Amino acid sequence: MLIRQKLTFLIFLMPFIGSVAASDLHLSGDTAAGQRLHQARCSGCHVKQFGGDGSGVYLRTPRRVSNVQELVEFSNRLKHFNRTMDPSLQLDDIQMGNIIAYINKYYYHFY
Repeated sequence: MLIRQKLTFLIFLMPFIGSVAASDLHLSGDTAAGQRLHQARCSGCHVKQFGGDGSGVYLRTPRRVSNVQELVEFSNRLKHFNRTMDPSLQLDDIQMGNIIAYINKYYYHFY
């Protein structure tokens, strides 16, 4: 019974442990690589939705995110949404971390 309780507790904690590791990964992204990926994979849709260079998606008021944790969480939700809309937009965690580092550096300035 004790082993079952410990196993249940560990299974309960797994999503939280993964999100901490993912957040750390996103905080250390390569901004230059993120800028290239953003241009290739994100800007087209952002330009269609917001006009100009597409940066309005990050500059709108009120902002959709107010801290780095919300930025990572929103990006992860968007990553899964984009995958269902267009499989060619699929990004791995490192690529997503690079994009997050780029948009944070140039638009959000959370860290």
